[in-house]
Amino acid sequence: RIRLPIVDPGVVLLASSDAARRDLMSSLLVRHGYRVTACLGVSCVTEFIGANVPDVLVLDCVNAEQDVRALLPRLRCERRTMRTPAIALARHAVDGETSAILRSFSIPLLIGEADADDMVDAIGGLFFSRNGAGSSAVLRLDA
Repeated sequence: RIRLPIVDPGVVLLASSDAARRDLMSSLLVRHGYRVTACLGVSCVTEFIGANVPDVLVLDCVNAEQDVRALLPRLRCERRTMRTPAIALARHAVDGETSAILRSFSIPLLIGEADADDMVDAIGGLFFSRNGAGSSAVLRLDA
């Protein structure tokens, strides 16, 4: 008999300042087998990463574009987090400055509602791109 290895589920650090949106995304990811640590806003990411490094970082840009723009350069300059795969989520298109920073760090942006299977698939795909440099594509979930 062949025994498959037991693998711990990946840790997703989910940062969102919208409590309802954060809870919805967190429950979706947990249902799909991920361990989720949810943060209230992007500002708590550096506190969490001080003690842990997640397998994947999910940044909700809703009401937090300025925080995302400030956080990403710091994370990509730190040795522990420079290769952590990340994805950004937004309900609508983000401003040009935020879009440029996401592109410069090859972080995909998913635009649309958080209950789409595409969101979970995109986050799952980040576990296979462990070098942190993914596609800088903009994916519309509600198209």
